[in-house]
Amino acid sequence: MVRFIAIVAIFLISISAFSQEKIQWLGVEKAFENHSKQPRFMFIDLYTDWCGWCKVMDRSTFVEDTVAKFFKNRYYNVKFNAESTDTLRILGNQFKFVEEYRMNELALSLFNGQSASFPSFVVLGPGLEYLGIIQGYQKSDEFIGNLVMIEQRYFDMIEKKKLEEAEKSKK
Repeated sequence: MVRFIAIVAIFLISISAFSQEKIQWLGVEKAFENHSKQPRFMFIDLYTDWCGWCKVMDRSTFVEDTVAKFFKNRYYNVKFNAESTDTLRILGNQFKFVEEYRMNELALSLFNGQSASFPSFVVLGPGLEYLGIIQGYQKSDEFIGNLVMIEQRYFDMIEKKKLEEAEKSKK
């Protein structure tokens, strides 16, 4: 009987593991390559190997179904080690490691003048517009709420541009 219960438990655990949504993470160069073919929002997780809260995000928030479903078919999702010593080539630009800051130039540019803290999450729009940064550990509800606010600012900006263009065409 104990063996039967153990087999059933293993079966149920394996079914739930397969039914879970997972975030599809891409390398930064691959994400930009995909974006050039089919634009969409881009989410960039700036982390470091020594960042404890980055690891907590990976073990908690990023494995939740609600977060994975939110990202699915909406974002290109990138995990990027801000301290990467790799030289990256993106959209005709080259990004190298900067010893003075102990950070890759891509990460420095994505911080957009803000102080570097980890974890940090950068959102780019479908036209690669810088839409915002979220810093620090986030529980899933708070995290999705912050992403929705960033997206709403983008859509408000698009609507404002349309109205301004309509006004200009009337003149």
